[in-house]
Parts: sequence; C-alpha cells; structure tokens
Amino acid sequence: NVDSIWYTLDGGTTNYTGAASGTIDSTAWTNAGQGAVTIVFYVNDSAGNIDSASVDINKDSIAPSIDSIDSPSSGEWFDSSPPGYSLSITEANVDTIWYTLDGGTTNYTGAASGTIDSTAWTNAGQGAVTIVFYVNDSVGYLDSVSVDINKDSINPSIDSIDSPSSGAWFGSSPPGYSLSITEANVDTIWYTLDGGLNNYTGAASGTIDSAAWTNAGQGVVTIVFYVNDSAGNLDSASIVINKDSTNPSIIINSPSGDQVFSTIAPNFIVEIND
Repeated sequence: NVDSIWYTLDGGTTNYTGAASGTIDSTAWTNAGQGAVTIVFYVNDSAGNIDSASVDINKDSIAPSIDSIDSPSSGEWFDSSPPGYSLSITEANVDTIWYTLDGGTTNYTGAASGTIDSTAWTNAGQGAVTIVFYVNDSVGYLDSVSVDINKDSINPSIDSIDSPSSGAWFGSSPPGYSLSITEANVDTIWYTLDGGLNNYTGAASGTIDSAAWTNAGQGVVTIVFYVNDSAGNLDSASIVINKDSTNPSIIINSPSGDQVFSTIAPNFIVEIND
C-alpha cells in the first residue's frame, strides 16, 4: 500500500516527488554542488509507516582544461632522444591523460608530466611533429591541446674541406676556407686553431679570423671545423696546414763589395736563413 515516494538532494530542505524509477529532477540536479551528492529516498504507506535509503554519488559538470603546455615549447628542436613534457591542467577528477604523435592512429597514456614514449618518437618522421595531448574526467568530459615541435635525429656532415689543401703553406695573410656540408637545419659553424681554447664563428666558406691567424705559431697549424644543427647534433673535420710569416734573410759572404775580378767569373758564398 505505497502512498508516496520522494527524495531529497539537500538534506530535506527541498523534497521532490518520485516513483519506483525515474530521473532526478533537473532543477534539483542543477542546484547540487560539484563533487559528492547524497540522495535520500523515502517511501511511506497508507498507514503512515516510512522507510528511507541513501546513496552517495558524484557530480562533475565542469569540463577539464589543459591550461597550457609548459614544455616543450612551440618550434623547439629535438634529436633522437624523446622530449619531456609538462602540462598545466585544471580538473579535480582527472580520469586519463594521453597523447598522440600521428593524428590519433596510435595513442599513449601519459600524466601531467613525463617523457614522450620512445617508440612513438622513433616512429615520428624528421622535421615537424605535432603532439596532441588529451585529458578527460571521470564523467567523460574532454579537453585537448597541441604543440608543434621539430625532430632532427640525423647528424650534420662536413663532407669535405675543399680549401685549404692539406699541407698547404701560408704567410702572414690568413687563408680562406670552403666546406661542403650536408645538413638541412644548420645552426652554427665554427672553428678553432688552438684546440678549442678560442672558437670563431664562421660559415660554409670564408676567411680565417685575422687575430686567430696572427696568434697561431709558425709551422704546423691544425684547423678544426665544427657544425651543429638545430637539435644539437654535431660533426667536425680538421685540416693541417703550415704557416710561415717570417721573411727569409740572405747574407753574401763572398765576394765582398767593391772587389775587382778579371775575365774569370767569381765564386760566391751566400748564407740564407728562413
């Protein structure tokens, strides 16, 4: 002899008539706060006897938000090692965080921070790579955000030092140089004449810095050229040349000045220093 069925979501302040099954009143649900919600159901009979039962559920009507990708930075370059990442997320009830590097063909479970899966990074092609991060909450609301970075896992190559030639001799004027380089994303070219104590920024061709050449000692000079790419990959090549910036000197020991000779050509002795 059921008489009435009702329920409350706010401890009895507001009661809503119900049935043995149905849907919670939309106004009641809208007024319920985020998080834990206790629904108390009541039933009485025609004689006024009453019973009640309660259930604790949770409400989350606010979508999660990936507020920012703190790292990596847009346009940043990386080599063969997968980059780390860090996300700023606003969501009290995070369920899953995941990401993809191939438009969703393959997804990888992650966290608010971590390192991109090594297989995913290996499979990513050279050049531009778009990483899309996703987060959902316990109710299924979703947010996503992406960042475009770059991958260069191939070392640059100084294929040849076209000039100067190995063993070539130079005087006080610094020599020119020319390099053949294979690299799509050259960042910096530099060289050293003293084993790295002093480095000089250069280009694929140019002239050795005059101060560097002046400071180089007489005789054998080793020039080491370096090139790196935007991801930090490096190559180097060296050439050994010679420097002689001191003029030779000649001393005539004989014949002496003003000496007179007949029809027989004179002998001579000269002393040369170089």
